[in-house]
Amino acid sequence: MRDSLLSTKNFIPPARANLVNRHRLIEKLDAGLNHKLTLISAPAGFGKTTLVRSWINHLDTQTTGQAKQKFESVKAAWVSIDERDNDPALFWLYIIAAFQTIIPEFGENIQTMLNSAATFSHNVVVTMLINELVEYQQNNQATTQFLLTLDDYHLITTQTIHDSLNFMLDHLPPFLHVVITTRADPPLKLSYRHGRSEVNQIRAADLAFSSDESAEFLNEQMRLDLPRNDIETLGNRTEGWIAGLQLAALSLQEQANKHKFVLDFAGDDRYIADYLIDEVLQSQPAHIQDFLLKTSILNQLSGPLCKVITGQSESQTILDQLEHHNLFLSPLDNRREWYRYHSLFADLLRQRLGDSFKESEIAKLHQQASQWFEQRDEVIESVDHAILGKDFSKAAQLIEKRSQEIFQQFKLNSLVKWIEALPKSILDEQLVLSMIFAWALLALGKTKAVEDSLEYIENRIGIGTENVTPDLLKELDPETRGTLIEVMVVRSVIAINQFDIHATLKLCQAVEPYLKDNSQPHLFNPALSLRTVVLFNLGLAHEFSGDGISAQTAFEEAAALSSEQKNANILTMSIAHLGQLQVLQGKLHQAEKTYQQALKLGAEVTGQQSPLAGIAEIGLGNLYYEWNDLESSGNHFKAGVALANHWKHAESLLNGTLGLARLKHAQGDTPGVFALIQDLKVILEEVGAKMLLPVVDAFRARMWVSDGKLTEAEHWIETSKLTLDGELSYLQENNYITYVRLLIAQKNFNDAEGLITRLLDFSERGERKTRVLELMILQAIVKQEQGNTIQAEQFIMSALKMAEPEGYQRLFLDERASIASLLYQVISNQENSVYAERLLKALDYQKEDQSKKHLGSVTTETLIEPLSEREIDILKCLAEGLSNREIAHRLTISLSTVKTHTRNIYTKLGVNSRTQAIAQARAWGII
Repeated sequence: MRDSLLSTKNFIPPARANLVNRHRLIEKLDAGLNHKLTLISAPAGFGKTTLVRSWINHLDTQTTGQAKQKFESVKAAWVSIDERDNDPALFWLYIIAAFQTIIPEFGENIQTMLNSAATFSHNVVVTMLINELVEYQQNNQATTQFLLTLDDYHLITTQTIHDSLNFMLDHLPPFLHVVITTRADPPLKLSYRHGRSEVNQIRAADLAFSSDESAEFLNEQMRLDLPRNDIETLGNRTEGWIAGLQLAALSLQEQANKHKFVLDFAGDDRYIADYLIDEVLQSQPAHIQDFLLKTSILNQLSGPLCKVITGQSESQTILDQLEHHNLFLSPLDNRREWYRYHSLFADLLRQRLGDSFKESEIAKLHQQASQWFEQRDEVIESVDHAILGKDFSKAAQLIEKRSQEIFQQFKLNSLVKWIEALPKSILDEQLVLSMIFAWALLALGKTKAVEDSLEYIENRIGIGTENVTPDLLKELDPETRGTLIEVMVVRSVIAINQFDIHATLKLCQAVEPYLKDNSQPHLFNPALSLRTVVLFNLGLAHEFSGDGISAQTAFEEAAALSSEQKNANILTMSIAHLGQLQVLQGKLHQAEKTYQQALKLGAEVTGQQSPLAGIAEIGLGNLYYEWNDLESSGNHFKAGVALANHWKHAESLLNGTLGLARLKHAQGDTPGVFALIQDLKVILEEVGAKMLLPVVDAFRARMWVSDGKLTEAEHWIETSKLTLDGELSYLQENNYITYVRLLIAQKNFNDAEGLITRLLDFSERGERKTRVLELMILQAIVKQEQGNTIQAEQFIMSALKMAEPEGYQRLFLDERASIASLLYQVISNQENSVYAERLLKALDYQKEDQSKKHLGSVTTETLIEPLSEREIDILKCLAEGLSNREIAHRLTISLSTVKTHTRNIYTKLGVNSRTQAIAQARAWGII
């Protein structure tokens, strides 16, 4: 996609010489640097773009002023927006390209991500952009003020882009200032920002030429030598509208009686624009009028393209002349190769074109443009003009022929728009377009529209999925069967995305026998390509059913087939899911190799990492988190989320974001945890993955329990309809473990123990060793809380023995103070306690000066009464392993006094044993 970006959209339009002096507005813009946003909002023709480019030139040359007082330099980035920039990925790619005009290597990682993205998270993209700017400033010790200008922002209508820009403005660093020119106020929380003094607004009333400015323009720039009264008349009638004055000036240059023209101009101003365009056009030679009208169909003009459209060999000369005469033509580059008409002028030219030419003649112009772009291998513009030229057969042909390229460029919004514009007769004739449509909609998460498209295909072939039986499928003619099979494969993807395991298995098992070679006729995707999808979906269905053996078989087959087909996406996902199974089975080191293999093989297939490799990166993040390598864990989580955002892969976004949240929780950043959770819920809703929201809610409930917010967690239990005797399932297993944690926090130990017993049996039967280990740790905590220290020690010793070979750590450490006393107990009573000592050392490392911070749900600040200095001395002696008599001797106090102080210590710390007291004191940084 980067290669297809038009670099001229990032050129700051060259400043014209002898512009009207607008000191008052330049000063207002200078003052606006103290705000986040400068909004220049006014109707067309008020000189918004000209003002900004003049200001940038002013900033480049000034030596004093507000900007230079705060920063050593001001650097400007520019994006000229058009309608096609409503694709969110393309919008942000142009912004990255704009910053690259200042910082050549800026945003390469973000570019790589967006170049593969069908959809993406605006939060992540903007965060990466801002962080890279901040890093650049820090690394270069720069004192540079950056300006980002978004010109003609009113052409943006996509809410996702508005949301992303809102997010950017909310988190803007102080050295970055955004300038927006627009005809209409954008939905950027302007009232809120105005109340917070974040926005500097310039409106039509500010932009309108004053009487003096009108005089300077008309007489000094245009050299019309009008009397003051005529200037005031024109100014009043146009209300300072700069484009109106310019149009009037162009017409006045050809008028013998200028005063009469001014008087006539004072008529009904509702038709001023049409009247002036007519006057301008009529004052031009016929071949120029013809040129202007015909080329108005183009968003951007070049000499060779205009030559094809108009048939005029001197097209480049005409463009040069139009610019020279200020005929609403703006250069897009410094070499004057590409231009664009002022948008209002273009609109009016198109209106005149429609009045002057037949529809068939206009359609032919678009067809010529389509052919020109096709010859230059620019498929997007070619299809655009084919659709506008009503050459639907050509458009359909291009879409079908270049569909893989269109998918790779992730122009799926455009693809959907094109197919929607095609006549039904075309779709009837080329059913493959409906299938392409379905896959594009599926990638965009538009499930309802996918269903409609599939139903259309089913109606066309005369059979629906719900009526299919194995015998019927066998009896169908090969072509019909091939089409129906692809419909069923798409439906299986929908089913597994909705966790409908029964439907997924039924669909996949029905079609799988027909997808063993490419001899089966197909509509869009060949049989073996569909088979990889089916095998992967079967793997997911078995995994979600808790059938690890069947899941492993399906994933291995999917990986082998996708490797043969060089399908990096399914290859990476299949191997990564094998890694997930290995983690659950307690084979952490084997899982690490599997995840690394997924990344290696995926990259070898395409030469770059598949966006779906995010699942493997996130798997590594989870492993390193468990091994307590938090820095490596965070790096892998971030890399995985970045990859996932290329295609907005919901599963990876879910696991990666929750991994980052768990990491923040381990680091004590509770607000950061819940901010990530909230962002994740928004993202999942945006991509149509609402079925994953219960997983997010369950994670949030676990965080609530950990932070002592039991009321909120209790409400989650009620809404989730979890019960002590409820039926256990693989998909609910984690939820019930969270339920156990809540019961422990409520000190409902009997119910907690009963539920743990049921869960242990369920997890052991499924050979999910990691969950068994977690439950054993919780069982030990319950026994300890019940005062059964012997059994607690037995359970924790068994857990340590199981955990040590694979290096589990965070399953223990995340229990915080609850596990510390158990580990001290093991160290005190067991000879071979090396692993317990290692965990305790890691737990101490987590403290980070916790003398006044919490580790768990209790802090030193919540003690009933602070520990006295003597009690702290006794605690230190206890930690050294001294007996009560040895403590009395060292501190020169009586034995009874030692016992009294010890009882007080236990009461204040809320413990009932020496080992628990030492653990709590260490955890809180008291000793």
